[in-house]
Amino acid sequence: MFDNYRSIFNIKGAARFSIAGFVARMHLSMDRLALLLIVVHETGSYALAGLMVATASVVITISQPYWSRAADSFGQGKVLYINTIFRFFGFSIFIFLVHYKYPIWTWFVSIIFAELNTISAGGLVRRRWILVLPEERLKTAAFSFEALVDEIVFVFGPLIATALSTSIAPEAGLFASMLFVIVGQPALARLKDTEPPIEKVRKKSGEVSIMRRKSAQAIVLPIFFVGAYFGSVGICVVAFMNSINKSHLTGLMLAIWALGSGTAALFNGVIRWKLTNAKLFTYSLNFLFIAAFGLLISKSLLLLAIFLFINGLGISPVLVNAYAVMEKEVSKNELTEAMTWVVTGTPTGGAIGSAIAGQVIDSSGTSWGFLIPLLSLLLANLALLPYLKVWIRLRSRS
Repeated sequence: MFDNYRSIFNIKGAARFSIAGFVARMHLSMDRLALLLIVVHETGSYALAGLMVATASVVITISQPYWSRAADSFGQGKVLYINTIFRFFGFSIFIFLVHYKYPIWTWFVSIIFAELNTISAGGLVRRRWILVLPEERLKTAAFSFEALVDEIVFVFGPLIATALSTSIAPEAGLFASMLFVIVGQPALARLKDTEPPIEKVRKKSGEVSIMRRKSAQAIVLPIFFVGAYFGSVGICVVAFMNSINKSHLTGLMLAIWALGSGTAALFNGVIRWKLTNAKLFTYSLNFLFIAAFGLLISKSLLLLAIFLFINGLGISPVLVNAYAVMEKEVSKNELTEAMTWVVTGTPTGGAIGSAIAGQVIDSSGTSWGFLIPLLSLLLANLALLPYLKVWIRLRSRS
């Protein structure tokens, strides 16, 4: 049943770069939750916390494609070392300012600098898989496995961040996040045998940049609104758990959400789908919207856990198939940047979603806050319509 997974890890060096990539992106599930917990602890305002997370998320969206383009142009190893140093320095400043209660505007300045140094380790790892894998079916297995890794990250990251931030100190979650970065990114950088060759970007006559192509926009725009869903669900769960005096279980609830996505990712890599990746993408997006209705009726801890798991089942199929569709739409020397563009809109979408949800929660309560994830997914599905001709072509492609 799992022959595809066995095949990809029989390739020399594959296990090493996948493990290094896992460690390098653990911070992705910790940073913004830890940031949210710090700001709520220090100020008591979900609106301000949402704004802080929103600021960080927008900066991530801006920075990631440039770091990925630099990795193609100068090599993953060199770029990862430089990024690690800058990121460590940025977050150290932020923690210092929070700990010694400097003015809140200085927190914003420092978090902007810190998040300018966010690199997509997941994109770098997927680029390595494309390099070492010869068969299309194995690429699907590899993308599914990395989606599973992403969900493992989002199972354990929130648990670690919440436990450390609530039991030791508000800053402890960010300290742990920094540790994963300074261990994982250099570990990935050292693996030269699977590092993609430096690709000098040479555009053909008349060729436009990735995000000026309708096929790329058709993928990135819906994912942007999926990001709003991610961000709004996160802050809604934090608020819900606080409202029932179960804040210590926040990480567990977010882990259940990620567990649903990881389960779907595991089986996605072994099923031989007869549908195209584009069809699977649109169907998964439809399912995710329908599943989000369950969050509106989650009035108890048990119901919330059940519907978070069901929602999770739709996440990894959306992302796995988005990567697969994008890969076929770009040239070889654009692959790392393209892999990053797939999800680069999610931080900004998440920023908007968390900010709006924070305002709604502060003014109307948690129950109304859960309306924001549903509306985000409605917009994600509606975002397919401006690119209907593109999707007809993509869906018909074998």
